[in-house]
Amino acid sequence: MIAVQVLSTDVLVIAPRTVTEMGRTAHGLGNRHLQAQFFDAASEYGAEVMVVAYDHTVEDYLRHHGVPHSRQERVLPTPFRHAEHTH
Repeated sequence: MIAVQVLSTDVLVIAPRTVTEMGRTAHGLGNRHLQAQFFDAASEYGAEVMVVAYDHTVEDYLRHHGVPHSRQERVLPTPFRHAEHTH
């Protein structure tokens, strides 16, 4: 038997209140090329949310724009991977 224990990840759980707020948030964060995971209301989050790795600049953006969010330690079903990106 091989047992694997996955460590929790420091994440921001983002829960926009409306589709407009979701679109503006996605647009505002989109150019940062963040890896994100999306969950629906039937998930352990109990709401439709976007989860990204914690970043203080993202948290500042969300705070400045009044987008509901929380910082949490979570074990994600699929860990974030390092991804190179160039233009």
